[in-house]
Amino acid sequence: MNKQYLFNLLKKFSLVLILVTIIAEIGIRVFILSPSNHIYDPDIGFRYQPYSELFLGTEGFVRNQVNSLGLNDDEYNPNRKNKKMIVLGDSYTEAKQVDRKDNFTSLAESELRNWDVINAGRDGLHIINTYDVAKKLSFIVHPDLLVLVVSNGDYINDLSH
Repeated sequence: MNKQYLFNLLKKFSLVLILVTIIAEIGIRVFILSPSNHIYDPDIGFRYQPYSELFLGTEGFVRNQVNSLGLNDDEYNPNRKNKKMIVLGDSYTEAKQVDRKDNFTSLAESELRNWDVINAGRDGLHIINTYDVAKKLSFIVHPDLLVLVVSNGDYINDLSH
């Protein structure tokens, strides 16, 4: 075989491989991963960027937008005269795979007419970190009540240690 022919074939194959890799990388970043909606938080590790989109395709196909506080909740209005309740917890509380109007904090808020129920749940939030989240939000919200949602995973993973 001609060495020049093999060299040209290898060069074309390499260019095609590089092009496919670049297209795949761009496709994954744009359509699957998109830019991260997490920002560094020195107290709790990370929090969501305000107004970013939450989407968990493995457990549901709902897209929710976080509010200005980075919470999976409607926009917080400090001028409302209702009592304020912050609900803290992990991904069960956050419920990003459920349409916001159907998660349990929104349903509780619709039943408790005089309360503003603020969903401060976050995926991966451990019981130990809920104090830091509550402290941070309390300066903004001034809650009348803090509710800590503890699931079996919290008990098994966090409290057993």
